Amino acid sequence: WSRSSAAGWSPSTGPDGPSSVAVHIAARVMAAAAHGETLTSRTVQDLVVGSVIVLEDRGTHRLKGVADPWQLYTVARP
Repeated sequence: WSRSSAAGWSPSTGPDGPSSVAVHIAARVMAAAAHGETLTSRTVQDLVVGSVIVLEDRGTHRLKGVADPWQLYTVARP
């Protein structure tokens, strides 16, 4: 069973490791993925424009513990 997410940022690190907000959001995006699916954020969608990677819009999602909704995409074709 696998799920994955790509958030598209490099979290800042401090003495305790990566930013807890970035890790939290990445975990919530991953939790929204179905079995065998890779979800990405709008940030990744913006970064891959013009590449061979095809993303399909999965709509706006409310991520637990995150104030604003996030637009998520699934990888349709690498």
